[in-house]
Amino acid sequence: MSFFDFIHKLFGVGEESRRSKRAGEVENKSGQEGIKAEPGGKMEQVEEKTSQLEEMSQAMVKLLRDEKELEEKLQRETERMKLIIASMGEGVLTVDARANVTLINPSAQNLLDIDDAESPLGKKWSDIVRTIKENAEVPVEERSFARVLAEGKMIITKMEDNHYYKTHSGRIFPIASITAPLISEGKVIGAVKVFRDVTHEKEDKREIEKKVEERTRELANARDRITEGWLMLRDEKAKLVAAINSIPRAF
Repeated sequence: MSFFDFIHKLFGVGEESRRSKRAGEVENKSGQEGIKAEPGGKMEQVEEKTSQLEEMSQAMVKLLRDEKELEEKLQRETERMKLIIASMGEGVLTVDARANVTLINPSAQNLLDIDDAESPLGKKWSDIVRTIKENAEVPVEERSFARVLAEGKMIITKMEDNHYYKTHSGRIFPIASITAPLISEGKVIGAVKVFRDVTHEKEDKREIEKKVEERTRELANARDRITEGWLMLRDEKAKLVAAINSIPRAF
């Protein structure tokens, strides 16, 4: 059955109607007097429905073409985004509304010591890595993913917050991260996290703080020496003035 046969059948235009139309066309071509359709007659209804079907067919073809173009465009954008995420130096991952991992890039896998053969997709984020703060594990409900999913607000974790990740291998490293909700039609459907290892930055900061502390101590010592020298100079000046004043005056 062809597309038009299916549509004709769908709209109730049967084979008998088509035969009647073809018969009328043959009679008209042979020079005989054709069947003159009365207003609102059967032939007029057939022609009207045929016209409607043709318009519908064209609209459906255009719709299918537009849908295919849109699908191809979305596919290209998806591939482009995957390449961008995969090439990022920071760890990137997403979770669904239940905090199950739905996407993770190679940098995140490397930072979290996840073996290539061990896919983290579908697993709970809290089962993949632990968060440490002030030498204690942060409860799951207080972690950034859980809070973002519950509150629908972005959370920024700075280096100064002293948050650490502990992987299954036992490695602990300091992190800075941004966790944001994924919202669709006003509902939180998941969250995305971008994080990085700030070990070197912390070491650099400690080194800078150490140097600042040393310079501060040196300046304090120099100040004390200057103060001590000034006091000694003041005492010597006082002695000199006293000696001068004790000299007898001749007149």
